Amino acid sequence: MTQRYARFCDNNYLESSTVIAPESSPYVFANSYDLANRNKLYKPGTKQFTIEIDTQSNTSNISFFSILGASDSQFKLSDSAVVTLKGNSLNLFTGSEPYSETVSVGEIGAYLNVATDDYPNGLNYRYWQVEIDDQYNPDDIEIAYIYLGDHTIIHRNINNGFNYTIIDRTLRGVSDSGKVFALRKPEQTVISAQSRQFMTETDKKNIIAMGRKNGLHTPFLYVLDPEQCNTDHDFSVRAVYFDRQVPVLRHIVKAYYSASYSLREVI
Repeated sequence: MTQRYARFCDNNYLESSTVIAPESSPYVFANSYDLANRNKLYKPGTKQFTIEIDTQSNTSNISFFSILGASDSQFKLSDSAVVTLKGNSLNLFTGSEPYSETVSVGEIGAYLNVATDDYPNGLNYRYWQVEIDDQYNPDDIEIAYIYLGDHTIIHRNINNGFNYTIIDRTLRGVSDSGKVFALRKPEQTVISAQSRQFMTETDKKNIIAMGRKNGLHTPFLYVLDPEQCNTDHDFSVRAVYFDRQVPVLRHIVKAYYSASYSLREVI
């Protein structure tokens, strides 16, 4: 059941992989792993295409896959889109590859939890393919971010719950006659009041490492509910920064620590 804990996904193998994908300049594929800029888009220029990925290693654990849209517009994969993720140790995709799963498409993203009870750390194939068939989409396909990588978990313990705040950044003004004028801005989610009590030594080291690696400058995916046990991925998957400060550790007793942190969505 370890794959059901919330995850920090901050190791996108696409950044170090060899990728073959259709693209239309200046909307190149490299734009799709620049998470800091959610409105820097990748446009394939077609509605039926394949992304071929060579991770350069047979030991790369893939545990989560996601496609996100821009923060200031609707997700540009339609409800009828068929997205398939395939994996193989050989660069051979003829329909008999050992891993092939359909990716669920939501309102703001597409998601697939690759980890299972049998493989809680995911699968370690070298070659991957993403097939997208969205031929009935009336819009051009636009992708802001693609994640194909592993994860770090912080185990659930005696402290439960969090605050999930949607901030509307819209600017409003009122005229002399009382009429309200609004300049709409993107919404932004803040996930706060998260605390982990009596952490294990492994969890303590992991959360320190994540704080040092990402700081306040590098965004990552945060997955609250990978298995969708209580809520769907549209609610629980967010591209975030650590908000205001990196995780704060508090010593409790002996080798036990607690940690608290807040996360702010990338827009």
